[in-house]
Amino acid sequence: MSAIDTAITPLVIEVCDKLVQAVKNKSSILPILRSYSVKIWDEITAQIVLGNVLTMAHAVQNSEVISEISNYYQAVRADPLPVKLWIQTANLDPEVALWCRNVIAMPVIDYWRMLLNLDSDELAVCVAEHLHTHLPLAETADWHKLIAMMDPQAELAGPNENPVPHQHQYLRCWLIRNQPLEDYPGELPSVTEYAAAISQFFGEGEGKTMPVVPDTQVSVQTTDQVIHRMVTMYAGSRYLTRCNMAAMVFQKHAKEWPNYNDTPIHQRYGPVNALITEQASISDKHERTICTRYGGCRMLSCQEFEVPDDDGSVEWFTGECIHCKQAIDHKESAVRIPQLSGGWRGCFCEWYCVYDYIASAGYNEHDQELLEDLVGRFSLQLDYTPIV
Repeated sequence: MSAIDTAITPLVIEVCDKLVQAVKNKSSILPILRSYSVKIWDEITAQIVLGNVLTMAHAVQNSEVISEISNYYQAVRADPLPVKLWIQTANLDPEVALWCRNVIAMPVIDYWRMLLNLDSDELAVCVAEHLHTHLPLAETADWHKLIAMMDPQAELAGPNENPVPHQHQYLRCWLIRNQPLEDYPGELPSVTEYAAAISQFFGEGEGKTMPVVPDTQVSVQTTDQVIHRMVTMYAGSRYLTRCNMAAMVFQKHAKEWPNYNDTPIHQRYGPVNALITEQASISDKHERTICTRYGGCRMLSCQEFEVPDDDGSVEWFTGECIHCKQAIDHKESAVRIPQLSGGWRGCFCEWYCVYDYIASAGYNEHDQELLEDLVGRFSLQLDYTPIV
């Protein structure tokens, strides 16, 4: 017997019939709600009853019913879930649900903002999943606003926003993981284009100002090493740094590139280490992967250098550090070794194991220095903007 069958008792049928008849006659339903203590019913029972009531209300265009339900209920169940929010997310006929939303006439962002007032973080995540299914928050700016409101170290999202006391760490992570991601701008030169341009830059003879190799302790002796170093840094840099590096070589101001925030991508898929030969077209979206859509190989998504299993499947996350054999509970907690030609491989529990692995792998002195410097840069990127 299903939960719904259990919920449909003679009492539920009796109350439902009386409520539907009252709605049909355009009478107040408050006396019925009060006399049967509907407020304390469980969620499934309440959904059955109120779903039938709202369906009839739509049929006879009795919009007063929604106000009466909202005024009577503090919650549909024992949890502090606002009735208006429940009405918007209930499993109603789409036409009925649309009518209810129009009657309530409340901006979508306001329903999502209600989640911030729920006492339970776990409940807020459950409601967010339900809400996302029935009333998606499509505007990227709204997602950013909600996340900003939940960041205790950030400024308020707007001049009229009140600070929200946030114990909602799970909800904040859920919002970050589910927010829409914008494709990486195609206008910024690819790694391949940057490599060609900087090679030409050095090949044009005397009189050129030497580009500064950013944030590095690696010694360089030859032009080829400088070029390799610059290209490797460009492949492993975040968007704003790439803009500055490209502007220097292409003789443009950094602000001439499109304004783009790569933080959501970084928080979901980790640092980028683009393949130096990457030439994916922005318009070729059907063939593109997470890595090619979002600026290059990402630490949590790159599978280029992993050995397939016997069945041909590839999965880099093994749940164990390949260096010290320590168990790793979640993919988001793992780190990987960057490749000098771009991409990632392996599965490590922390950066110290990556450093030890590099030291024992037999790289020449220059490549080892370059790899260790890359690891240091990626470590700092994750310290500043962690994966969630």
